[in-house]
Amino acid sequence: MLLNLFKILKKENALFFPPATDEDRTSLMSFFAGAHITKIPQDYIEFLGKTNGLSWNGIELFGTKAFDRPLKSYTFPSLMEVYQNYAACPWRQKYLPLGHAFEMMIVFHYETQTYQTLDRFDISPHIGFSKFTDLLSSLIDDQMKEIKTNFSR
Repeated sequence: MLLNLFKILKKENALFFPPATDEDRTSLMSFFAGAHITKIPQDYIEFLGKTNGLSWNGIELFGTKAFDRPLKSYTFPSLMEVYQNYAACPWRQKYLPLGHAFEMMIVFHYETQTYQTLDRFDISPHIGFSKFTDLLSSLIDDQMKEIKTNFSR
């Protein structure tokens, strides 16, 4: 299913980063083990093996490394950088921040073992999925509907 979602995103000119190496993924898991996080979900690790981060139409999913984007005057952050800032607040420690989409944070919730989108302001959950591919599919579907709505005006 992940490869089918990638095909859709490639047609839509999504930005894919080079796949994370085994060393990159091992380093990421070691970092989070040191932060007392039991583990990163396996399906997200598999995602990183295909692309070490993703950016498309306001949706960003973080990888193991930061990537400079000089033409945009922007550095695409790494999962570790985002986590260090994010986890400074105690109530956030039950979530692993994976990315963002507009005014939503994309996270993995440890207690329920689900991928969720949270409102950035009041942290209320919008949607939750047991599989990463289901979350990604939902985000793509929502964004494609928005694109169609904007073009039909």
